[in-house]
Amino acid sequence: MAERLGGDLLDRLLHHLLEVLPDAIGVAVSVLVAEEPPTIVSAIGSAEKLDALQWRLADGPLLDARRTEQPVSSPDLAADERWPRLRQALQRSPANDLRGAIAIPGSWDDGGPVLLSVYLRSAATREDVAQVLRLEPLLATALAFVEFCSGEVLRADQMLQMMHYRRVIEQAKGLVIGALNCDGNEAFDALTRASQHFNVRLRDLAIALIEHVGTGPAEQPEDPTAITEPSPRTRDVGELVWTAILHRSIVPPDRR
Repeated sequence: MAERLGGDLLDRLLHHLLEVLPDAIGVAVSVLVAEEPPTIVSAIGSAEKLDALQWRLADGPLLDARRTEQPVSSPDLAADERWPRLRQALQRSPANDLRGAIAIPGSWDDGGPVLLSVYLRSAATREDVAQVLRLEPLLATALAFVEFCSGEVLRADQMLQMMHYRRVIEQAKGLVIGALNCDGNEAFDALTRASQHFNVRLRDLAIALIEHVGTGPAEQPEDPTAITEPSPRTRDVGELVWTAILHRSIVPPDRR
């Protein structure tokens, strides 16, 4: 009964996402575990087929969202030159009404555990991405409940830990917002660019920034075994990044 309730909640949230994005033609939630094949937990419309196509080709916004740990969107998936194998497959066998796509990583950790995909009949906009980001934490919570009720307690705990890591990134975003007088999306972009440039985990960079600035302790998972400590190099990176932020060497792309 509880497991069915969790699944119903997840499906209702997905249908709600379709309602708030009138041009959406499909949405799906997938769970990723290390190097195992992804599991599509729930899918509506064309999302399951399009997700499976990307995993089979190892090409597409889902793969980039997993690799970069940040949202990825496309105004026209069948014409997007970033993913040539996917583009060719879609041009050979067009998906009805498909145009834009959004892939959102539901956590910031190695390989998962959650990815949310949305497909639209129009180009994906920043407003569309913002709508998906607002709903994603609820989807992750519902999925954790499904896993817990099905007996996968360890996986549910891992997912909740990943959601806790989100909070430390939100702390770091707050620092960047205050320093650059920018919005949350722009702050996240600045952090992810720094993370990629220095090749450090986003969550570790966030902790290093918070500890360097000294505004308070960084939020960590309650499980002591899940607590992460930045390496000395990451702490040095955190200091460099904060110095760059204060000197506005790191600013949102549209403000350069």
